[in-house]
Amino acid sequence: DKDFIRFTATQSGPLSVHVTTETGALASLQIEDNAGRKVLETQPNNGIHSAIGNLVAGRTYFVRLRSTTNNAAAYEARLLFGSGEAFADDDAPLGSATPVRFNQNGLATFTGTSKNHDDKLYFAFTAPTTGAVNVNITFTNRRPSRLKVEDRTGTTLFETQPNDGVNSGSFAVREGTVYFIRVRAVGDAPASFRVQLQLVG
Repeated sequence: DKDFIRFTATQSGPLSVHVTTETGALASLQIEDNAGRKVLETQPNNGIHSAIGNLVAGRTYFVRLRSTTNNAAAYEARLLFGSGEAFADDDAPLGSATPVRFNQNGLATFTGTSKNHDDKLYFAFTAPTTGAVNVNITFTNRRPSRLKVEDRTGTTLFETQPNDGVNSGSFAVREGTVYFIRVRAVGDAPASFRVQLQLVG
C-alpha cells in the first residue's frame, strides 16, 4: 500500500523532509522528479528518518510514502522548502547547497575545493536525531579553509578558526531541523578540504 503526492516546484532550492511514525510499522518516504530521478529518500530501517534534496522550479515531483513491512504505518511527514535566513549576508542564495546525508552509523563525509576567499561552497543536512554533531575539517592540499555552521534563522552554531589551529568542534542539533554549512578558503589560493560529521547521541 503506497500513498502518493504530486506537486510542482514554484522555486528552485533545498527541500528537507522528516517522517515520524506515530503507531505501527515504520514509514519510508521517497521523492522522484517526472523523469524518474530520485531526489531524496529516507531509510527508516537504518534509523534515517530525514533527508534533503534540491528542487528545480517548474519541475513536477512525486512523493511516495509506504510501510516498511506488511503492517499498517501511521505517519506524519513534514516537508520544508527553502533556506530561511541562513547566511543572509552572503551574495549567493542557498538554493544550490549540496545535500549531505548521514549513513547508518551516523557518519557523513564530503569534500571540495574553494578557489579563493570569495568562493563560498554551501552544504546542507537534516538532523536525523536530536543530539550533537562533531565536525572536523582537514586540508588536503595544506591550504586552510574556514567552516561555518548556521541554522535556518541565521544563528551561528559553530565556526572554525584555522589561523588559531581550531579546525574541529561540536554543535547541538534537533531531529528534523535543517542545518547549513559554508566552507571557503582563507587566502587567495585554491584550498581543498575534507569535512567529517559524526552524530553523537
